[in-house]
Amino acid sequence: MGIGIAFEIKCGSLTMPGEGISIAVSQVFKLPFPKAKIIIDTMLVTLAVCASFLFFGKWIWSVVGIGTLFAMVYVGLVVKYITRHINWFDRVLAYTPGFRRYLFGLIKFITNK
Repeated sequence: MGIGIAFEIKCGSLTMPGEGISIAVSQVFKLPFPKAKIIIDTMLVTLAVCASFLFFGKWIWSVVGIGTLFAMVYVGLVVKYITRHINWFDRVLAYTPGFRRYLFGLIKFITNK
């Protein structure tokens, strides 16, 4: 999941709400995205646990379980690690496939002379 989120953020594509709020927080408060992701995920899990106690009087483990607690920190750490190693992906994003690449290259060649 963290690898997919790292590529999603690198592309600048449309994001899911969980990553969208993390992007907004990281841009407003000038935080690195992985740190903002961990903070937002921790806040959302804390809200879910508080709501569980408020509405049901106990922690509902089928809603907020061990996997959720693990993921709230681990996903941000994976995004932090993967982001450092996907600088090559910028070249993939800048690649112009097929005939358009040939045309753009030809136009650059003609205009540089």
